[in-house]
Amino acid sequence: MKSVLLDAFELDPFVRLVDFPNHVRASLSPEDFENLDSINWYMTTVKLDMETHPIMEQIPGAKPQTLRLWVKWMYISLISREVS
Repeated sequence: MKSVLLDAFELDPFVRLVDFPNHVRASLSPEDFENLDSINWYMTTVKLDMETHPIMEQIPGAKPQTLRLWVKWMYISLISREVS
């Protein structure tokens, strides 16, 4: 599940929370669907875990709720400071 959520950032560095379920459903095999009772529950649990271990973070004040990869965002921020 973690890799599926990370894959969502390949196309866009900012992913709206409402777009995650569609991405997850498109990425999982039929066997995965059978093994998981509630995809939304697993997705939310993994997302929260990734937020507590700074892998992704919510963008403050963004509506609808939007997430970004923490490491990628911090790296971009540091480079832009060096250039300035």
